[in-house]
Amino acid sequence: MVLTLDELHKCLSVEKKQDGQCDHSSYREWHNGSQGLTLHLQLIGEIAETPVENQFDLPYWGNDAPINFRFYPYYGCEVLRCRNCKELFLHYREIGGHAPQERYRLLRKELIVW
Repeated sequence: MVLTLDELHKCLSVEKKQDGQCDHSSYREWHNGSQGLTLHLQLIGEIAETPVENQFDLPYWGNDAPINFRFYPYYGCEVLRCRNCKELFLHYREIGGHAPQERYRLLRKELIVW
């Protein structure tokens, strides 16, 4: 299912997180997924934004790196929800120059560049 930014904004506004259920602190930045995480994730949809021409100008590593859905790797990410705590995650498959890696990051509303 394609997820527009308006629909994503609604998900972030409506969804009530259940604190204390899970510790996803290592996913505040992009991190390879683990079986313990992926078993609890449910697909909501995929972001379908058109990337900007010079998409590599925005840094995407680090806990507080901005989330801009017109820049790599965000524009084609899947959005998933943890069944336990209701936190939202971004997911993409990194395939550049090495074996494929499944990367996940918490979707933190305050970091999104709308």
